[in-house]
Amino acid sequence: MKRFLLLIAGLGGLLVTANAQDSTFLMHSPTRTVFKWAPLSLLDPDATLQFGLEHRTGPRTSVQGELGYGWGGLSLFQEDAREYSQKPMWRVRSEVRFYSGRYRNNRRNNIHIRSAAPYGNYTAIEAFFKAIPVQQNWREELRWNDGTWRGYGDKLFTRPVQRTVLGIHGKFGRQFPLIDRGRESSAVIVMDIYIGAGIRYAVNRKGEIPPNTVSADGYGFYDRFSREGGVFLPSLTAGLKLGFIR
Repeated sequence: MKRFLLLIAGLGGLLVTANAQDSTFLMHSPTRTVFKWAPLSLLDPDATLQFGLEHRTGPRTSVQGELGYGWGGLSLFQEDAREYSQKPMWRVRSEVRFYSGRYRNNRRNNIHIRSAAPYGNYTAIEAFFKAIPVQQNWREELRWNDGTWRGYGDKLFTRPVQRTVLGIHGKFGRQFPLIDRGRESSAVIVMDIYIGAGIRYAVNRKGEIPPNTVSADGYGFYDRFSREGGVFLPSLTAGLKLGFIR
């Protein structure tokens, strides 16, 4: 009997020593849904007001969807404003996230904090869609009777141009509480920072050119509507979002 008690005591001491050597804590998260706003979408040449919703689907997984709406004049970058007048545009993003479970480490004190979604580092696969309908402005071209060009008239003509962009990104990011009021309130403000790369397919569909006209001035730094048809392009993405958990 004495040997049995000594054996139990020895096993208990080993368990205590093991726990002291590996202080790992699991931070459980009851959060199911995070409401988000993407402020940097206002700095895009195709600016939109963009909001999203992240829904937790498992201890380390979630899905996220975003919807953006923009209109002419919303963007701060209006290089091509004279040649194109923009109609309302739409941007849609959806992604699947895989959280690592690692949230915070303190190696000096041998403390490791792991968290269930939606906190910590994550990788994601994102698909996106953007539709930009615009009107391209054309000016009346005046010529003498012998066909010699003599200037522009006052009349303006337009033709529709529809730009559509489809793509996919692989992303890496981190989401963490920015403002957590703890016991005072259940409301939490989170920040979501990410970078990624992928590929996109952009296609322009244009209407007929009005006769006896020339395109208006103002191509700006670049003219993303000038190419006819579709093209595959490399794509980079980076940004941040602010989230609200209630």
